[in-house]
Amino acid sequence: MSRLSSWGWGVAAAVALALAVAMSACGGGGGDGDPTERPINNADLAIMAVYDPDLPQEFAGFVRTADSGIKTNEQAAQMAPDPEEEALDQEQFGQLGEYVRKYAPPGGGTPATDERAFRLVSTVQLFPDAAGASGYLADEATDLEGSIGKQSEGGTIQQVKRFKPPKIGDESVGLRMTLAVGEGDQERPAYGTQVSFRYGRLLLSVTLVRTDDTDIGREVETLARSLEERLKVMFEAQPEITPTSSGTSPTPSGTTPTPSG
Repeated sequence: MSRLSSWGWGVAAAVALALAVAMSACGGGGGDGDPTERPINNADLAIMAVYDPDLPQEFAGFVRTADSGIKTNEQAAQMAPDPEEEALDQEQFGQLGEYVRKYAPPGGGTPATDERAFRLVSTVQLFPDAAGASGYLADEATDLEGSIGKQSEGGTIQQVKRFKPPKIGDESVGLRMTLAVGEGDQERPAYGTQVSFRYGRLLLSVTLVRTDDTDIGREVETLARSLEERLKVMFEAQPEITPTSSGTSPTPSGTTPTPSG
């Protein structure tokens, strides 16, 4: 997987930096404590998710699905493998908002037999405090492990295994899932790799689904790490960062539009 494109990261970083400065000017900052204690609205959540210029090379040309966007808790629960259980979790941990951005092949169907990329899903969830986000993170992993036979990301969950990613944000969890996609003679296996991490009272998740079982944990971790860097710019007002072949370096920010959808 390639790093975030310079153009795509520049868009998010510049918007995020402007937002951080505006929040500071309005007196909404969290001081020396949790930087995410400041006000966060739906437009802010959209900036934090993976969007078009961020897509890995194999997912280039994929399109956002119709169910992308800001979700009420009720809408978000209906997208979970177990909607009733998800609704209870939202209430228990106090979820305040959720943004989802999904990508699929044009037409939204199963990819051709010679293609391996299948789905990319990015979610951002907001909670009242860090304790709520942390509790939900642990509970979600347990729930997915118990969701065998249920639907998720265009397939039926057949197996879920945890893996330990490097520390991202305040804490992180990795999951590998085996899915069955399609129906009848068209059914085929698919393999999802998900990394979720908490940043203050925010919970971000990135899931890549492929139709081969190549270990892409490191690639998903890299994408999640890039989102963490975006949050640092957004909430800590760090200089804009543009990826280079050898790492990252500060660059001047310009005026750019907020990513939509």
